[in-house]
Amino acid sequence: MKKNFFKKLASGLALAMVVTSFAPAAPAFAAAATKIVEQGGKTAPQTVYVGKKVDYSLNNVYKTNTYKWFTSNAKIAKITQTGGIVTPVAPGKATIKVNAYKKSTGKLIKAFKLDLDVKLRATSVSIGAEDFELAVGEKKDLDAVKTPANSTDTLRYFSSDEKVATVDTKTGIVTAVAAGEATIKVASKGAWFTANNSKYNKYDEVKVTVVDGLLSVKQTAANKLSLTFSKDVSETLKASDFAIEEVSTHSVQAVKGLSFSNDGKTVTLETYLSFADKKEYKLTYDEKAFNFTASVGEVASIALKTTKVVFGEETKVEYTLFDANGIDITSIIDASRVTMDVDTKTGYSTDDGKITLYNKGDIANVTLTYHTWTYKDGEEVTVSVKGTIVAVDASEITFGTYEKYTIAKDEPANWDKVTPNTRIALDDYGYRIFVRVKGSNDEYVNNDDIKYSSSNGDVLAVDADGKLYPIKKGSVYVIATTGKTSWTLPVTVSDKRTVASIAVDKGSVTVSNSDKVTGGDKARIEVTVNDQYGVKIPDAEILVTPQNSKLTPPSHRVEGTTIIFNGLGADAGTHAFTIEAGNKRYGVTVRVLEVNDKASTTYQPLLSTNNLDTVIYEDTKLDSKNITISVGKYKGNVLHSYMEMKDVTVYKPNGDVLVTGAGIETLTVETTPQVSGQAIKKLPTGRYKVVAKFDNEITNKVDEKTSYFTIRDTQVLPTVKVEKLTIDTIGTPLDAAVETLKVRDANGNELPIQSAKGKVLTNQVLIENVTVINKVGDHEIETTLTLNKPFYLK
Repeated sequence: MKKNFFKKLASGLALAMVVTSFAPAAPAFAAAATKIVEQGGKTAPQTVYVGKKVDYSLNNVYKTNTYKWFTSNAKIAKITQTGGIVTPVAPGKATIKVNAYKKSTGKLIKAFKLDLDVKLRATSVSIGAEDFELAVGEKKDLDAVKTPANSTDTLRYFSSDEKVATVDTKTGIVTAVAAGEATIKVASKGAWFTANNSKYNKYDEVKVTVVDGLLSVKQTAANKLSLTFSKDVSETLKASDFAIEEVSTHSVQAVKGLSFSNDGKTVTLETYLSFADKKEYKLTYDEKAFNFTASVGEVASIALKTTKVVFGEETKVEYTLFDANGIDITSIIDASRVTMDVDTKTGYSTDDGKITLYNKGDIANVTLTYHTWTYKDGEEVTVSVKGTIVAVDASEITFGTYEKYTIAKDEPANWDKVTPNTRIALDDYGYRIFVRVKGSNDEYVNNDDIKYSSSNGDVLAVDADGKLYPIKKGSVYVIATTGKTSWTLPVTVSDKRTVASIAVDKGSVTVSNSDKVTGGDKARIEVTVNDQYGVKIPDAEILVTPQNSKLTPPSHRVEGTTIIFNGLGADAGTHAFTIEAGNKRYGVTVRVLEVNDKASTTYQPLLSTNNLDTVIYEDTKLDSKNITISVGKYKGNVLHSYMEMKDVTVYKPNGDVLVTGAGIETLTVETTPQVSGQAIKKLPTGRYKVVAKFDNEITNKVDEKTSYFTIRDTQVLPTVKVEKLTIDTIGTPLDAAVETLKVRDANGNELPIQSAKGKVLTNQVLIENVTVINKVGDHEIETTLTLNKPFYLK
């Protein structure tokens, strides 16, 4: 029994030894407990970022084994095969894997995997807009752009004051709530839940000013509306900003002109044609509609406006006709329907409504009667008013205190926009003084009818037409006289103008020195030079001097008050420049960046400007009104070169194609084009769209970039005055225009009508518009003025 027992025991021990020799790997490797970690034992990060390497390992590593690391996509994440060091390359998904092999046999023991989410942080973010203005209730869609464009960052928008303007956190749609200012901020964050104040976030912001805009629309006359705004709009509002149509027929009412109250908040809008009674109209302004029902009823009352006349002078008796709703309908009523009866013993009246009283103090009792030419119970239905007119000395006619006066070279085209200037310097020549005053007929007195003189010719000489000749420093009065009424206007004669201050629109600019940018990368600084009285000196001589002699500075040139810096050939670094005018200096810096060809590539549409005013002055150079379009290739946010545009198209505000180009780096849009020997024809105002296509070197596909620019025109337009409403014969629209209209420029000079567009009917000619040539210095501008008015055969 013992012998058999020991045999069995020996056999069992031998078996146990055999089993142990076949299974050393399991306890040595501890496969079930092994996992991928970060070097040092921390939990393995599965979210990694381009530009930041991660060192992976295993939490159990044995000398009896060997390990190899692999990646599923080296374009997303590279890895060293033996060390497990991951280099994130581009945003996307990748899987890293590590294989464990038996060192002695090379046999695969176990494989471990880890899925990676590779993200790319933004280096900057641009909110995609400059400071802007909204009216209450208006919306604007902000479209922030990350750099680089393929960044995986999340964009989140915030408002500094949601009582003024709110913004959708995700979409960036701003909604104006109430008047005021708010700052809209965008953050480029690693993830939606990232803290708003994370030091890794990138930010940009823009200011929104919310105004109440147009508050109300009220009809005041047959062809006039009173518009109330929440702020002074006299500097910016134009007739072309409005559209008026009858709701039922969609017939358009053309706007003839605008006039402004002293504070610029109340605007009188005048149309060429009268409104139709009881018809609903829609006025559209800034994409908002205001509806009103017009009242142009029968005459219900008359108001006598003339209460005083100068004795011995024949004077027109003025009146106003109102309908039952108090709307002034005088302009549409046939004057022959109004008759005047005058009861006086010392004067006379005429059939065309004029009165003459011989002596000062004479009185006339006047009855004005409007005839309806309809009868009731055998008697005509009329509307009448009685009043008294007294004869006075010319000095007693109420001229009211002048509204304002100013010193300028030309009479203001729009007095509502004038900031009075009461100072003239000793070296100022070619200036005149102009007065704004109303006469007794409630119409403004022509400056040619006002005579001027000086209270002290030793200080300031003044001729009868108001031309000023400064003699020496001092204070003086200019005496303006019309009829027997005079006003004394204080004027200061000051020292010759000297430069007192220099200001710039920005103290520093940045350019690239890449020699692959055609013509070089340019940046502009606008300079304002003011004299000792705070008045701008437009023709001041500006000198620009580089201060750092150790570096080759960017080149520069001065065009008027604009300094243009060019980075081509300049050394990288920050360059200091001194701007000098007179004896005043101002320092600016130009940062020159060098292209790193290894940096990431992005593309941006480039416009020389996004907003352009096509106003033309005497010294305007037309090429300064050009807009250049290109697509920039950037390396690490530094301009590398211009891309060849396979196709570029510019669309007008109405959607029509303005111009196209192909196979070019730069497209130039002339906003004030001029054919040799002909007048300038400005482009229409509004928002233009630019679409440029080019070969994307990253994707090897055709890419497309869209940008916009806005054209506005603050040029003072010529004015059209209707001299008479009838024509002698039916001819062409041009014949009718020449016979009935007078067109004058901003200085009151008459302009010949070049052409007219319209329709010739049986007994009338409808003039839709007329075209004139408006001269500004040596520039000739072709201007088309809308009329849409019928003129009837006598």
